[in-house]
Amino acid sequence: MQRPSYRLPSLFARRISRRALLASLPTGSVAAALASASCGGGRVSETAGAMATSTLQPAATGALKMSVLTQDLLPGANRFVFVLQDDIGALVDNVITQMRVRRGDRQIDALFPTIRSLPRTDASGRADGRFVYFVAEPEFDAPGDWTADVTATARDGQRSARYHFTVLERSRTPALGQKAVLSRNDTLDDEPDASRLCSRTPPCPLHTTSVQAANAAGRTVVLQFSSPAHETTGVSASVLELLLRLQPEYADRFDFIHIEVWKDYANHAFSPAVLEWGLLTEPWTFVIDQAGNVAGRFESVFDEEELTAVLDWQTRYLKPAGR
Repeated sequence: MQRPSYRLPSLFARRISRRALLASLPTGSVAAALASASCGGGRVSETAGAMATSTLQPAATGALKMSVLTQDLLPGANRFVFVLQDDIGALVDNVITQMRVRRGDRQIDALFPTIRSLPRTDASGRADGRFVYFVAEPEFDAPGDWTADVTATARDGQRSARYHFTVLERSRTPALGQKAVLSRNDTLDDEPDASRLCSRTPPCPLHTTSVQAANAAGRTVVLQFSSPAHETTGVSASVLELLLRLQPEYADRFDFIHIEVWKDYANHAFSPAVLEWGLLTEPWTFVIDQAGNVAGRFESVFDEEELTAVLDWQTRYLKPAGR
């Protein structure tokens, strides 16, 4: 089986200090942050209150490792994203996967995840191979501890991997259909130095309006929280580049907004909107409809087909905006 050239960065194992987030939270919010984080998937309870990486403790069987990139998992239907790594840490592709989901000893669902890929780029937008990932859509019937068993079939045989995770009682972030947080994020009108708003090199142009202003103008919003130069998952720069590629095509119907995760990376100070939205992982991408509701949400990686499906669906229901 051909091995992809791209390997997961060491940042996948990195844990960001929780002090920055806890120090930034308003009085009374610390306990809520700890409680929310302690319910996280992928065994992240020990990083309570921190923005955790999405792949802290992958479980392995044999030479195949599974790392789950989505942690905001709820009862009902979910978008469940994972990657597979071989014994030298390279992303696995050219396989057919089957995933069995169980709670305790009882199997709940059996699925065939879709294999997808996204052009991988660095913080300057330079191409660097492809990021291969898998998407399944399991339905969980209750919160609590769950297990995913994946079998990957290739020409050289089968390998398996296992991952333990937690389904939350409620979402850390606004869920589909819920009211979005209409943040007053800083724009170039507030900070003319674009490099202070965006760690991409050069800074991206998606800093001309706030979520609140776009919604007040009757615009549908594509909002992304990511940090191209300081990413913790290896995909932030890539998903931002995807927005930049799509923005010209949809600019007449949608406002595209990028919010840098870090307000001050050196001091581990998060952007205020990150705290408002309750984000504990990055990147996150949301589609906010004209009524201010969450119409699409993507934790971690997604590709052009996944996002344009939501945008094209929203286009069917757009009303004349204020501009």
